[in-house]
Amino acid sequence: MPATQPHPKIYFATVDLNEQVHMQALGFTSQFYKYVWAETSSQAEEAVALWAANQGCNVRRVRAQSAVKQGVQTYTFPEQILNLPKEALLAEYDRREYPDALRAEGQYVVMRQAA
Repeated sequence: MPATQPHPKIYFATVDLNEQVHMQALGFTSQFYKYVWAETSSQAEEAVALWAANQGCNVRRVRAQSAVKQGVQTYTFPEQILNLPKEALLAEYDRREYPDALRAEGQYVVMRQAA
């Protein structure tokens, strides 16, 4: 029986930093959380580490696990799910009947391709 290919899903990542930063709703902290769309937990960890570094964070470690909720419609701010496909984000905005003024851009990082 052939191995099944991984399929993208939402992961919940815990990000540990080497310093404290100020995060909305958390205050000063050396740990924060991020949702990410990826094929594997290691790809999720890599994407979140790259995103955090691009934000100026000194990342110590990222751990990702499959999110409990996999339906985009269950998230209050789907635009904050890193690398959520634009089609999925736009479809969710359409479902919610958001006017253009409320349709925030998603958050994206470009992953390096395996050789």
